[in-house]
Amino acid sequence: MLENWVGMELELTSIFGIREYGIGSRLLWHKDREHLLISATIPVQFDVPWNLEVEDNNGDMIDVDLKVGEMLFYEGALRLHGRNTRFRGKSYKNMYVHFAPKYLLEPPTEVTTFDVAFDKPKGPQPTYI
Repeated sequence: MLENWVGMELELTSIFGIREYGIGSRLLWHKDREHLLISATIPVQFDVPWNLEVEDNNGDMIDVDLKVGEMLFYEGALRLHGRNTRFRGKSYKNMYVHFAPKYLLEPPTEVTTFDVAFDKPKGPQPTYI
């Protein structure tokens, strides 16, 4: 579904959750790190709804009321998002799943100045992002 939405091949970069928030919790507006470019948030269980606020294409913050089992796709590294309103219930459980376009995660095919100037360490190489 996410690949259809963005129109390109994606690779999973991370999963956070199930995270549980308690009474009085806030998730301040933020942008995710750049390798968490394409995101999905999935409410798993809650006793009181807690809207997610996401920046739209005009820079306005919109409230999204998600039900258990629904999923919201958004550009986590490009759009402000969060839950600035304090949670009023006892428990809100949520999952976050993040992806990046596959071409951004592939190692470069050309030799760079860094590659020439320094020896690469032995052992597994990091993923380039």
